[in-house]
Amino acid sequence: MTAAPPTTLRSMTGLGRGRASQNGVGFVAEVRTVNHRSLEVKVRLPHGLSGLEGRVTAVVRKHVQRGRVDVRLDLTEGGSTLLAPRVDTAAAQATVETLRALGNKLGLYGDLTMHDLVLLLDRIQVQDPPPDLESVGTVVDAALTAAMEDLDTMRRTEGAALHQDMLARVEMLDGLRARLLARAPAAVAESNARLRARVVELAAGVAVDPARLAAECALLADRTDTAEELTRLAGHLDHVRALLRGTEPAGRKLDFLCQELHREANTMASKAQDSAMQALVVDLKAEIERVREQVQNVE
Repeated sequence: MTAAPPTTLRSMTGLGRGRASQNGVGFVAEVRTVNHRSLEVKVRLPHGLSGLEGRVTAVVRKHVQRGRVDVRLDLTEGGSTLLAPRVDTAAAQATVETLRALGNKLGLYGDLTMHDLVLLLDRIQVQDPPPDLESVGTVVDAALTAAMEDLDTMRRTEGAALHQDMLARVEMLDGLRARLLARAPAAVAESNARLRARVVELAAGVAVDPARLAAECALLADRTDTAEELTRLAGHLDHVRALLRGTEPAGRKLDFLCQELHREANTMASKAQDSAMQALVVDLKAEIERVREQVQNVE
């Protein structure tokens, strides 16, 4: 097994296998995980061992916080003695002879078939005690734990790639935010200049109240001011960086932050009247969407 990368970020997609045996009984475990909004575990066990499902689910929950998990356990050795039914041959022979004698006495014709014996299986099968689930469970635990460790290595390897990609995209978003912040004052000033020029043009020589014009310019500046959105955007990006540096599963919180980043970008898009800022906001929204797509695969 290769060493896992140093990052604690994990992908929700992975595959792990493990096996274990003890006292002549062996199991092979296979665990597959895919994206899911919450944790959903589905378990497939050999016939007769359904009582171990809760135990298997508990092991999975120790290793996985989010995603759909499909677990399959198969017997690799000892299955014939552990689960196969045993038939009392003497009892079967006596049952057949008794039924044949009864048929002759009653004048019934025909002979018994395998189908008839299957119907009588409960009479001729030796009722062994059920498997000791506790002792079998220890073997299942060992095989499943090995599979979960194998799965974790794969999920962390993919998580390391997601980690690097998202860090790079966060820096791109921060760069776009800085460009928007630098452009904002000039954009407001140009909007005011256009408003003043338009008022003078429409007034056609009529005197304009300077105070009223100043008030309208202030109102326009307030409607197009993106300072609050850019400040909140910076805070959200810092939060994303902190989550990427953290040790706890961060997928849910990252998904929420992507929604908040979209919200700020949409507000700026509605406020911006400057073509340069509008183009930057379009780039911002596209990059946020790329981050969101990656977050969908983070535990």
